[in-house]
Amino acid sequence: MHTAQIVRAVRQRGYMNPESLIIEQTKDWAILKKGKSLCIRFNDAIGYVNRNNLKNSGLHQRVSNIIIYSFYLDRIYRSGGFKVHGCGIRGRYGGYLFIGPSGAGKSTIASLINNKKLVINDDEIVITKNGSRFVMLGIVGGDDVSNFTVIKYKLNKIFFLKKSDCNKVTPLKQIDSLLYILKNSKWSFAGRLIDKRKFLRTCLELTKRLPCYLLGFLPSRSIWRDLNNINFYK
Repeated sequence: MHTAQIVRAVRQRGYMNPESLIIEQTKDWAILKKGKSLCIRFNDAIGYVNRNNLKNSGLHQRVSNIIIYSFYLDRIYRSGGFKVHGCGIRGRYGGYLFIGPSGAGKSTIASLINNKKLVINDDEIVITKNGSRFVMLGIVGGDDVSNFTVIKYKLNKIFFLKKSDCNKVTPLKQIDSLLYILKNSKWSFAGRLIDKRKFLRTCLELTKRLPCYLLGFLPSRSIWRDLNNINFYK
């Protein structure tokens, strides 16, 4: 598949939004990017910072912690990494990533697993590369990410969730997998053009190297029994 085909398909479906600059947001604050600077917005208050004036910004610790967190995310995004609406599970054959919008069943999938310690995150997952491997990151933090930690695990299989009256796994073509990824991605193409190209290259390589499936499932523990019994671990 050529890059031109991918870009054309992405634009036709309206997934590229060059005016959206939000990197991360919560109910209390948002991190935005403007050129090489990052903006931390608290309700009506706005503070612009960059790497050079961080130490001299005079911002209190709460804000500084969020700035450090935003730099961490920015480094991932600038390297082609991105965030998806997904649930990450540490599986027997590597990491399972279940992707879908709100209501698709991500939290349900997580609640149906016996060992809750295997759940990396049931809402948002960051996908990035670690050497030649793709990994998924679950970023966990306290209030205002005052002490965030990162859970990292090798990514092996990707499932796009669809509620169904039976458990069914359907292999997807690369272009369909790519469009599912873009539709459920939280990376808003903010930043330089080179960052956007890295993002698309990452998505292209990801859907080429890793098997992707459409997963119809029942909200019962039978989903894990059936996934473990399906012979797609090649």
